[in-house]
Amino acid sequence: MNSTSASQQPSNGQVVRSAVWYTASNLLVKALGFITVPIFTRLLTKAEFGAYNNYLSWLAVMTVVVSLSLEATIISAKRDYADDLDRYVFSMMALSVASALAWLLLANLLPGPFGGAMSLDRRYVNALFVYLLFFPVVTLFQTWERFTYRYKVTVAVSVALAVGIAALSVALTLWLPDRLDGAIGGRTLPAVLIGAGLLLWFWRRGTGVRLSYWAYALPIAAPFVPHLLSMTLLGALNRILVTRMCGEEANALYSLANNCGQIITIFVTSLNGAFSPWLGDKLTEHAYGEIRKVSHPYVALFAAISMGVSLLAPEVLLVLGGGAYLEAVYVIPPVALGCVLQFVYTMYVNVEQYEGRTVGMAVASASAVAINWALDLLLIPRFGYVAAGWASAAAYAWLLAAHMWLVGRMGMLHVYDNRFNVACVLGVGAFLGLCALLYPHALARWVVFGLFSMVMLTLGWYQRKAIVALIRRG
Repeated sequence: MNSTSASQQPSNGQVVRSAVWYTASNLLVKALGFITVPIFTRLLTKAEFGAYNNYLSWLAVMTVVVSLSLEATIISAKRDYADDLDRYVFSMMALSVASALAWLLLANLLPGPFGGAMSLDRRYVNALFVYLLFFPVVTLFQTWERFTYRYKVTVAVSVALAVGIAALSVALTLWLPDRLDGAIGGRTLPAVLIGAGLLLWFWRRGTGVRLSYWAYALPIAAPFVPHLLSMTLLGALNRILVTRMCGEEANALYSLANNCGQIITIFVTSLNGAFSPWLGDKLTEHAYGEIRKVSHPYVALFAAISMGVSLLAPEVLLVLGGGAYLEAVYVIPPVALGCVLQFVYTMYVNVEQYEGRTVGMAVASASAVAINWALDLLLIPRFGYVAAGWASAAAYAWLLAAHMWLVGRMGMLHVYDNRFNVACVLGVGAFLGLCALLYPHALARWVVFGLFSMVMLTLGWYQRKAIVALIRRG
């Protein structure tokens, strides 16, 4: 396969197929991941499930640190190295692998500090860094395909990875004497095999490494690392502090409710993954009117998804964890509100990424973590693990305000309809408060859900042309 010039404008058909297939495959992958949640809640004890979620929290944190978030530089590299994007991506893969090797070596030279800080056995720390040798390669490959509007291999890789992790994790959990070994080993092996295969494929194409690309990427990615690390900590900090303050069983309750909220985050990732390449092209064209026109149904669709999931939160918890986890239902409204806030501010982050202005992002994210941490310390001892969800929602609200301010300083606030975005967030917040009041009253909640569904279907019918246009654009 020859290097594809990113300067070549894709056809409308390419954009449509890429956006639809990418979004659909990502939703399928996340859905397969959720299939294992009710299995693990039944195969593992609450303590084991809490320990597994602690591992996942540290994996999320270290993914940002070890991978250097190099995929975030591709949106600007597509513009600056349009005719050599393949070599740029392989150079990022090599840099990511070098980083992971250094961390793996350090973890084995200092096993005590690493294991103690993470509350993980040494074999799990090693599994974590072996995973990170190869998984960032997968992420870089998929980002490269997305920004060149290709999708066939990405879809195949995504499905193979999801099916492999789900099947192997369950099989090894059932087979191995230590069930936690099975859950973690089953997550690691498919990522190693697929990541190694993609790395070898890129290498055999004759795509070399240019150190000048490392020099280009690191100043952009370096501020982005604390930004993403802070964002990851916003998700992981609550589980870590709930474990320390309330115990592993409380973390199991909080984590499962948080996983229910992550159903909404699936749509954040999927929609933004398809939207951001299109947004980058439109920013290059200065097509701000078209961006605002598309962003209206984009935000409204996500708001509707978050409200619908929140109304069905008790049923979702029953499916994923059973009756033992129902008490965690009140975590879902603040988690859902946080997801909506995250969705909206990510739109502004995309503009900052495009402009390569990432320092402000890092400062905003670090301050949000400080807010979340302070509120956790203040509220969790008084109100229990439910308070952790509200602490995160407050931190995400701060981030939305901060990123709107940063984009305004860049003179780019006109890209979106800001009043519409803020109104949607406030409306969703009020609706989610109503959901929390309705949870003890199943009949009233289902009546509201029926009315909500009728309103959404009616609005969807009248706005069908705008929705179809949104899907085509990603």
